[in-house]
Amino acid sequence: MYSLDHLRMLVETVETGSFSACARKIGKVQSAVSQGIASLEIDMNLELFDRTTRKPTLTPEGEYVLEFARTILRQVDDLQLATASMTIGEEMRVCLAVDRAFELPRLQQLYRDFSNKYPNTELEVLSVASPDIYDLVKSGRANVGLTFAKLDIDKDVELCGIGNMPFIAVCATDHPLAQKQKIFMHDVIPYRQLLLRGASGFELGHFPKMSTLAWYSNDIHRLYSMLISGCGWAYIPAYVAEGWISKGKIERMDVLFDHKPWSPPVEIVSPKASIGPVTAWVIEELKSLFDND
Repeated sequence: MYSLDHLRMLVETVETGSFSACARKIGKVQSAVSQGIASLEIDMNLELFDRTTRKPTLTPEGEYVLEFARTILRQVDDLQLATASMTIGEEMRVCLAVDRAFELPRLQQLYRDFSNKYPNTELEVLSVASPDIYDLVKSGRANVGLTFAKLDIDKDVELCGIGNMPFIAVCATDHPLAQKQKIFMHDVIPYRQLLLRGASGFELGHFPKMSTLAWYSNDIHRLYSMLISGCGWAYIPAYVAEGWISKGKIERMDVLFDHKPWSPPVEIVSPKASIGPVTAWVIEELKSLFDND
């Protein structure tokens, strides 16, 4: 088995440019570094450095071994950081279940901050329709959920409201409803409505079925495919719809029964059981998701 100290001497000698510089960096005398490299060469039965030059130069074999040595030392450093995290109670894995409607820049920043703050904690993000998120948290499959709130209160989980997301009614530019200047409730009834529904069969109570016919999907972006195909009309998050409208494929419906955009509440779902510090940090960061938006 090769000594980790000797492997580190190899890497530091290459990076610092000499045995003496390596010795100074790792706090040893130069003779110890020279002996360590020599021992490594004996263990490997390879000549790693060409010592006929004034400056230590790697042989072809040394170049090859160097990459393995760097990989091994990185893994050892990562292991030390991971075990240090576990000793202070940080979770090894956190799962976040998020409705795909929340493709917000601030959520992307949360991922970057998570990576920097908890580099050794595995993060899993599930894209799930809101009605399915509660069961994922209750079953323990997900540690935290970000969802549109249900109309009823689920007493089996912890809930924290963090804001509202406006929705607007839209349809394809060639849909009959797009040709109407003012749309009353009775105008939408004959045309198919596109609705979000989880794989569990539950729907968002904030958006009742108004039309006689309806199609469903558990993915907000799948609704877009249905919309641009002219298959129906739907309520879509305003910030998502604006991007789609700019592409010229859909347009906002001039509905008179919505004085203001519908804005269902958004909430964080977490388990009743105690949570770890990483999960707690994620929850605190999610609380500011809609601040100043």
